[in-house]
Amino acid sequence: MLSAQPQLSPWPEAEHYKLLTDYQIDTSAGPVTIPRHFHYDGASVPALAWQITYDPFHPDVMAPALVHDWLYYTHHIGTQVISREQADDILDDLFRRNGVGSTKRRIMTMAVKAAGGAVWANDPEDKSVLREIYAALIAEGLSDAQILQRYGLNQAMTH
Repeated sequence: MLSAQPQLSPWPEAEHYKLLTDYQIDTSAGPVTIPRHFHYDGASVPALAWQITYDPFHPDVMAPALVHDWLYYTHHIGTQVISREQADDILDDLFRRNGVGSTKRRIMTMAVKAAGGAVWANDPEDKSVLREIYAALIAEGLSDAQILQRYGLNQAMTH
């Protein structure tokens, strides 16, 4: 099991969970910090696969999915640009570290690799989410440089 699980609150109107505190985790590509205010829809597991894997909000997949979704939004770990393949490999490693069995892990990772290309490029809704988070962090007194260094997010990503 991962050493720390994220502190999340349900956000029913959006069918999402919202991160209450920054979530930090060491990954195979370096440390990742996800800012409070980020919200996501759990693991993107198709409903048909739930019986053989997990539902999107199962505790074994919530933290890995959180990290993976953040990496898909920012394409960064700190100031380092990462590829989609790196993000997917990090997801697989976090599943493993969180106790997901090899068969379930393989099924979910293959599904992500097959479908992830469609969502890797940020659409206007994704950029709106990043803008909201960026604005909240600026309002809390962080500078653009601090936000980039800490979270891999900068103002240019929000446009």
